[in-house]
Amino acid sequence: TEVDGPTNVGWKQPFGLRVNLLHTKEIERESGGFGKYLQNQNDQAYAYNYGRPLENYRDKFQEAAAQALSEQFEILSVTSNSPDVNSKDTETPGWRVTPYAYVLLKPRGPEVDKIPQIHFDFDFLDTSGYTVLPITSPVVPIDSSTETGAMRPCEELAISQILDERKAD
Repeated sequence: TEVDGPTNVGWKQPFGLRVNLLHTKEIERESGGFGKYLQNQNDQAYAYNYGRPLENYRDKFQEAAAQALSEQFEILSVTSNSPDVNSKDTETPGWRVTPYAYVLLKPRGPEVDKIPQIHFDFDFLDTSGYTVLPITSPVVPIDSSTETGAMRPCEELAISQILDERKAD
């Protein structure tokens, strides 16, 4: 997890939290990619979970995030990435990152000073059989002591406005 922008977030305005999966290419290969964890298998016309009951992975993550965050934060939205998301290389050789979700949060007060861990289990079939890989995010320190946080950096912003003359009045 990482704050989208500066960690001085303030307590009267929402801020974004990126949830990324940091992994090796071997874990990505053995899991079959992380796209299945971004969808609910019960909502699909056809889904197979290696003989185990189907899982609503997206809902399970949202519940895990709510359980971890709701005491200190108002959760405004949880947006999962598309199941066809691709991983990308990191600066550390052998490691990759897959964007997983974006959580919009608002601290419940100026005393909130950290984003707690989010725990989620990934299950997959590897070469030795069924495996559960527990995933835990790090604790992220934040500063919400002021009403408004630091401004997010914005570079090279271009705005295009289109005027529809039929609705000009």
